[in-house]
Amino acid sequence: MPEQEQAAASDDCSHRWMIESPNGPTSMGTCMDCGAVGEFKNSVPISGWDRDGSRAKKNAANKNASAARAGTKSG
Repeated sequence: MPEQEQAAASDDCSHRWMIESPNGPTSMGTCMDCGAVGEFKNSVPISGWDRDGSRAKKNAANKNASAARAGTKSG
């Protein structure tokens, strides 16, 4: 189906995608209701800014601080 016809056929659809098993960076999917076809990313590449886990360390520190504050409150 040409791209314009496909878009027109799926304009009123609340798509329910059946996506192929991952095999590379993207997988094709087909709407189970209208038959529209789409391409979906299988993963998001890791950005360079958090390769050392600094974000995970910061989240752990925040969690520990929250737990410490909760433990010092009197009920």
